[in-house]
Amino acid sequence: FRLGAEMQAALAASIAEGGTSASSPITVTDQYRGSFVHRNQPNGALVHQGNTELHYIVEGSGTVVTGGTVVRSEGVPARIEGGEAHRVVVGDLIIIPAGSPHMYSQIDEPITYLEWRWVAPE
Repeated sequence: FRLGAEMQAALAASIAEGGTSASSPITVTDQYRGSFVHRNQPNGALVHQGNTELHYIVEGSGTVVTGGTVVRSEGVPARIEGGEAHRVVVGDLIIIPAGSPHMYSQIDEPITYLEWRWVAPE
């Protein structure tokens, strides 16, 4: 898989801004959203109500935790208790159901993934 030159430039510009993650939008509508996301450090737990999410790993490796319960403590990123860890490498695909906690708990090599989020039917 290769990012097109325009996507590479947009993602590189976002990464250059610094921080632990960067993203480059592909498309955004009221029903779905696509972007490339780059992470060089783990992130706190997230939950997207009403949106199913797909991550296709195009670069790097790490561990994604899904399911379980989000635990929030003041002054530290949210974490997941009781979730399931999934090791991911280039070419892997993860689908995260709407309302499911998820987080990248470990980044072995900076990771870039195609993220596609859509409104899940009820």
